[in-house]
Amino acid sequence: MKLNSIGIDEKIFFQAHRGGGGYEMPDNTITACKYGWSLGAIPELDIRNTKDGNIICLHDDTLKRTTDACCKIADIPVELLTFDDIKNLDSGIYFSPRYKGERIPLLTDIFKIMKNNDRLYLYLDLKKIDIGKIVDILKTHKMQNRCILSSSDISQLLSIKAIIPDSLLMQWIGGSEKEIVQRFYQTVSNGMRSLDQVQIHLIDKEESDGSWRYTVDKDFLRNALEIAKEYDIDLEVFIWHFEKEDLFGLLDIGIQWFATDEPMRFYKYAREWLMKNQTIV
Repeated sequence: MKLNSIGIDEKIFFQAHRGGGGYEMPDNTITACKYGWSLGAIPELDIRNTKDGNIICLHDDTLKRTTDACCKIADIPVELLTFDDIKNLDSGIYFSPRYKGERIPLLTDIFKIMKNNDRLYLYLDLKKIDIGKIVDILKTHKMQNRCILSSSDISQLLSIKAIIPDSLLMQWIGGSEKEIVQRFYQTVSNGMRSLDQVQIHLIDKEESDGSWRYTVDKDFLRNALEIAKEYDIDLEVFIWHFEKEDLFGLLDIGIQWFATDEPMRFYKYAREWLMKNQTIV
């Protein structure tokens, strides 16, 4: 996927999951987006509909974990609440008093920031969302080439592709090693040509042997990377946990696209790898 001058030296590309993963920034906030962009990352936001049809950025079904919502509405699914019900809630103070005053953003709030800078991109993870509404808002704001729509459900992505042929799409694949391998090859058979990226989740083994920490086998990743290249799409890996040597190992395989909950730590390690491998990539 060819994007306009992003990433680390335009060689290593990464998704800042939820903006800062809830580790470095309060997730799904405007501040988190700006933070991700400042590192050369593509921030990821989760999008949902409210009862009155607004599209908001919120990971969970409810407000309980990430806002100061009172007990009266904290456990109510947001699709049963209007935007007026939630627009004044604080979505930063749960993370740190430093971010007091953050609000749950509308997707259009993010688009306003992106409007005048064509180097800003977004991942949008489709949660409980009306497909017609997201299609309309992408077209209205001319963001179909600046937002990478993400879902585990390839049929959902293909339905969008049928309406917006130039949309950018990523299927994420998680689960056990067996499930990941099986679903990846199903995608190769059924829909790979319609995608721009496939993301594989790299989860730690219960017991590490000290050489390779992830459940998914290194040889499978090499093969998946070659297949992705054949289809002219990107293979992205979501490294849920990592140390410097883990990231270096993945970069040595040839993987260039990543997702992380710790974008600053990722950035520092990736730049160190580039300094050591200046003629590579």
